[in-house]
Amino acid sequence: MMKKKVKIYKSYKRQSFCGAYFFVGLVGLLSMTACEKELTLPKVEGNKKLVLLGEMVADAPYYFRVGQSIPLVDGSNLSFSLPQNLSIFGSDSNGSIYNFAFYQDSLIHTLYTYPVTAAGTVKPLTDYRIEVSHPDMGVAIAEVKVPGGFGNQILDTSSLIYAGSPLFKISVQISDQAQEQNFYAIEALKELMKVIEYFNFNSIWYVKREHQNLYDSLTNAGLFLTLKTDTFYTKKFIRLPVFTDDPNSENLVIGNPLNVNKRILFQDKVFNGSSYFTNIYVDKKMFISNNQEEKGRVIIYVKSVAEEYFNFLKSYEQYDAQDGLNSLNKPTKIVGNVVNGLGVLGGVYQHQYIYIFDQWIL
Repeated sequence: MMKKKVKIYKSYKRQSFCGAYFFVGLVGLLSMTACEKELTLPKVEGNKKLVLLGEMVADAPYYFRVGQSIPLVDGSNLSFSLPQNLSIFGSDSNGSIYNFAFYQDSLIHTLYTYPVTAAGTVKPLTDYRIEVSHPDMGVAIAEVKVPGGFGNQILDTSSLIYAGSPLFKISVQISDQAQEQNFYAIEALKELMKVIEYFNFNSIWYVKREHQNLYDSLTNAGLFLTLKTDTFYTKKFIRLPVFTDDPNSENLVIGNPLNVNKRILFQDKVFNGSSYFTNIYVDKKMFISNNQEEKGRVIIYVKSVAEEYFNFLKSYEQYDAQDGLNSLNKPTKIVGNVVNGLGVLGGVYQHQYIYIFDQWIL
């Protein structure tokens, strides 16, 4: 894997400088005397914006998240908070109307967003209009196009070493729809899971790990105990780095085979209406974890996505949060599809493939 450059940033006290500046040729030679004083920041009006985040996945339940932004202005305490008094409605190109409900879950105090749901499932080949209203922040609107279905299968998997890192090679076939412009994204996530074993004694179910002494004493006494196992999916994900050596991928248009990617992206310009074969390579370092809190299932997603969502993902692929302050890098503009708000609500049709490599100590 390519070594990542580490940048060290110095922290400076806010100050203004007075002095004389001289520049010679291409090299700037600075001669300066400094007078230090407190710099008063300009008073800038900053307004909070509604934020919509998530995907509307065909044939899956309606689910996305809503929050609010922090205005970067003088005096802002830069602390996240949850919006109140929201109203969320939706409509689709078939004339259906939706009343969305938001609620609290275990993630609201880490993501600072509410989950949003509605009855039914997302329809493929359907256009949606989602409106989120707030008394102070106004109405944020997202127009979402949900793609239609496509054929897909995993043909082969294997392990290899690439650039010194252990990778999981996955051979993917995409059966593209003819006479349509399609956009594809392939990604790998690890969803954290909890596997809990119970035993039954006197009609009461006990968590085995929490009552191991009781379990051992009962079994040592010769009692036969009924066991059961429950699996809990946390909806907490770890993104796994992916690589590609496919020259038709957008990733190699903007990078090289050694780049670490969040997603592998394709347009169907070179394979419109035909089956396309490609290989992706997933970093295996998180496949097996010794930490019970990091055990879970690996999910490979192959997605057909709406064009505006594809453009968002491509821009996001070029953005590196650790590189964000490097003035030598070309700035990356990431534009979502939320009018009078921030974020992105992407239309998706997806296939998923699940692999479990972890083993749980019960």
